Amino acid sequence: MTQFFLHIGTHKTGSTALQNYLFNNQAQLLKLGICYPRQGLHNTGHHNVAWSAAKGKIDELQAYITAIVESSKASQISKVILSSEEFEFVRDPQLLRRLLPSDTTIILYLRRPDTYLESEFSQHVRMYDLRFSGDIFRFYFRVNFLVRCDYLRLCKTWSDAFGTGNLRIVSYDQARSTNSLYSSMNQLLGIDPKETLKEPSESESNIGMTAPAIYYLSKLNNENLTKTQHFRLMSEIASHFSSLPRQSLLEYADRMKLYNRISRDVKTLETHFKVKLFDPPSSKKDDGREFCDYSSLDSVLTNQFLSVAKSTS
Repeated sequence: MTQFFLHIGTHKTGSTALQNYLFNNQAQLLKLGICYPRQGLHNTGHHNVAWSAAKGKIDELQAYITAIVESSKASQISKVILSSEEFEFVRDPQLLRRLLPSDTTIILYLRRPDTYLESEFSQHVRMYDLRFSGDIFRFYFRVNFLVRCDYLRLCKTWSDAFGTGNLRIVSYDQARSTNSLYSSMNQLLGIDPKETLKEPSESESNIGMTAPAIYYLSKLNNENLTKTQHFRLMSEIASHFSSLPRQSLLEYADRMKLYNRISRDVKTLETHFKVKLFDPPSSKKDDGREFCDYSSLDSVLTNQFLSVAKSTS
């Protein structure tokens, strides 16, 4: 009988990298009896399936799942995995539960909230369609970020639908610190460690910018730039600050405040699911990142960046 896996994110936990990894290795995975279906794909993730579920489009969702289940009936397929961080926003996973096998395994990567906030803020600043302009605190309130970190609610919602025993929680922080993001997925899928699967290049993953680069780009997102100009600006700013060491967009005290707001839920999850998620933020010395205070930006440098972005050469 075919075993189904549903990787539901969360956002900013290497989901795009994992999707590229699974997509690029489709042929080799198939030889191992693992199918990463083409049905429901948007780019390299099954976002179309997730969006259908999130919007309650039952007929559309059923069509995707039916096609995926039918394609999995080939004799050589023993496992099927779908992946989209957009599944995180499905309010009623019972929609999926009624269409997927009862023993479907739900895979969920979780991240410490302070680095999650930094990464999410950075992405909203970089993406042309979003181009957030403002500091990280304004962003925190704009997106109601604490709700995004309600991991206990998220886990309960999915475990209620598929069963606690079918929920696999992975610490993104641990996988990242040990450079084991891909091997963690391999282990969940039962792939022999001796198997050699091609890992995606850095250009295929969501690579961030340094802290000061993010602040300058955020400032200049107020400008009415075309998409081409925006990416030219982003490239120029990223290059200018590329040699700087890693810095934090949050002071240690703010990182601790954010962690403390969910620490009780974290302990509950660790106990209930027998998993180690993440330790509290360490001091800036131990963390290896100094706080990046760019509350006052260099106006001359800002104008130089803008001039390059608007150049026609």
